[in-house]
Amino acid sequence: MQQNNRLFGLLAKLGLGGDDRADLCRQFSAGRTSSSRELLAPEADLLIAHLERLAEHGEPGKLYRMRRKVYSLAHELGWERPDGTVDVQRLDAWCMHFGRTKKDFHEHTLAELRDLITQLEIVLRKTDAHG
Repeated sequence: MQQNNRLFGLLAKLGLGGDDRADLCRQFSAGRTSSSRELLAPEADLLIAHLERLAEHGEPGKLYRMRRKVYSLAHELGWERPDGTVDVQRLDAWCMHFGRTKKDFHEHTLAELRDLITQLEIVLRKTDAHG
């Protein structure tokens, strides 16, 4: 119950609801659910820690727009699960192996996301050119 209160309090503080909340839940459950009520305790803990970092560093709107851009690029690259959602595990693996920062997607800062988007756009152009 305390975990839910903390999660909803942070979401409200950051002005994240509806689609943003659903996107976050999908991201932190590796696509398992879009409902914050269905998050497992460890998933919710990770999401809370992430939201606390966001609250501390500000600019949540820009961050989420950039994350949505990454999701869009991942869809264009075909990195999807059978249900049509982004395969976050594949995205994380790509970021860890090929990304400049060598860390999971959801741990990228605003500046790092700019670089990641550029990298993914290059990959998409190369894929389109050879595809």
